[in-house]
Amino acid sequence: MERDTMTVLNQHTCCRKYCVFVCKKGVKVTSALLIPLLLAIFTVVITFEQKADADKQRFEDRELAQKQRQQDLNQSILSRENDRTIADAKRLADDLNAEKQRNMSRALEESRYKQERQRYFDELLISYLNDIGQLLKENNGSLTSNPASAALARAKTLQIAPHIGPVRVAQLIHFLYDAGQLTRGKNPLDVSGTYFHGVDLSTSSLRHISLVGAYMNNSSFTGQDVSEGDFHNTHLNGADFSKANCTNTSFSEATMIDANFSQAILHLATFSHVQLIRANFSQANFTNIMFESANMMETDFSHTSLFSIKFSKVDLTKAKFNAATISSYYSHVSFFQSNMQHTNFSKSYIPRSRFVECSLIGADFRE
Repeated sequence: MERDTMTVLNQHTCCRKYCVFVCKKGVKVTSALLIPLLLAIFTVVITFEQKADADKQRFEDRELAQKQRQQDLNQSILSRENDRTIADAKRLADDLNAEKQRNMSRALEESRYKQERQRYFDELLISYLNDIGQLLKENNGSLTSNPASAALARAKTLQIAPHIGPVRVAQLIHFLYDAGQLTRGKNPLDVSGTYFHGVDLSTSSLRHISLVGAYMNNSSFTGQDVSEGDFHNTHLNGADFSKANCTNTSFSEATMIDANFSQAILHLATFSHVQLIRANFSQANFTNIMFESANMMETDFSHTSLFSIKFSKVDLTKAKFNAATISSYYSHVSFFQSNMQHTNFSKSYIPRSRFVECSLIGADFRE
């Protein structure tokens, strides 16, 4: 019995020892296998982590490099744009400076040209005055006493007047007038056909002046005394005689479209066969005047003072006589065979006026 017990105990002991041995061996084997496996797994994990970090770093480096390249590209583009802007600005400044220089040069050349031109015209006028002065000496102070000298003086005047300008032309006219060569009734020099356009003769008295047949469009006689003057057949379109004294002055057969006679004194002036379309006679003083066979369409006689005025065979279509008055009880205004269609007599005071064989269609006589 005791032997069996001992046997069982021995078996248990042997079994326990075997289990312990097996466990130790198993632990050793497991340890020997697990540690390398764990190391391998750890190594793999570390490797993947390092690879991920490396990939991330490469991505970040690539992004940074891309940003840097883009920044460098933008900087390069901006730099090129700035350079181009600077170059364009410099080129524009150079062009402006060059243009300014050219303009200055051109202005200088034009100034020199004008100075030379003015000097040339001055020399022409001086030469003309000297030649005419010599002719006056040779002919006892009269250019027209000798047909040859008269023809030469006329030719010289015709040739020089269109070129020397209005200021010098005014000097030329004053010279001839002061020398007694343009005096009405004293065999004046023939200046018909001469171009005296735009001349200003409003600076001194020109009584008895004769400018027959001359071209004097847009000339000025403002406030001047041209009484007893002779402007027969003269071209005076746009001429200004405002406030001028035209007493006994002849304008027969003259062309005076758009001429201005406002506030002028027109005592005994002659206006036969004249062209006075759209002329302005407003506030003028008319005394003993006859308008005969004249074209005076749209002429303005408003606020004029009329004394013994006659209109014979005159075209007064659309003329204005509004507020015109007769200056004396004994005076009258007569119209004979005149066209007065649509003429305006509103608010005018012209008693004892006579209208003989006149066309008054559309005329306005309202007060």
